[in-house]
Amino acid sequence: MKALTDLDERNRATRRPQKRSELLALISERNDHRTCVTVAAPLDRVLASLRAEETSFLQVGDGDDPGVDIGHEALIRSWIRLSGPRRDFSSGWLREERIDGERWRDYVRRAAEGTVLGSHELRTLSDRVSRRAFGEIWSRRYGDQWADVEALKERSEIKQRQRFSFRSTVAGLLAVLVALVLWPDPLSIGRACKHPSKPPSPTAQ
Repeated sequence: MKALTDLDERNRATRRPQKRSELLALISERNDHRTCVTVAAPLDRVLASLRAEETSFLQVGDGDDPGVDIGHEALIRSWIRLSGPRRDFSSGWLREERIDGERWRDYVRRAAEGTVLGSHELRTLSDRVSRRAFGEIWSRRYGDQWADVEALKERSEIKQRQRFSFRSTVAGLLAVLVALVLWPDPLSIGRACKHPSKPPSPTAQ
């Protein structure tokens, strides 16, 4: 349902019709790139259930690649998973989708600027990609530029490894310097062993 809806900057939920083929491609990407044939049957069962006369959640067109649309925008707000417990879109699937879209647009901008991501930003991007929340087909909704963001990710990973290597080298040098400062002078130890100090005699006391 997230693919069929949109949440604008004024928190207004609107319909976003999609072709069946577009939904198939997106679902395939989210499911480890299974073939569209594999996911077609489950999708068609869901569409048939939601377009049934007694529900009328969806409108599905005709033809080999029919359009799919939500029956009425009021249904978006009434579905708590989309609009959140308070039904104001401050949470829920649409809020999460909007945040992800904003993140992606920021990555597109950063990629165009030729900058690199910080460690926290890089972890967030890597996590979203590994969990397939971000994908090449999905990114087309939010500025595309999948290859550019992939290059940004790789550039940032290289920079992070360089930073880690530099910090490790500095830490190693500091450890050596501390050891040299604190380690006893071996010559002094040798002289002390050859000429041990004598305790004071009783008469001297």
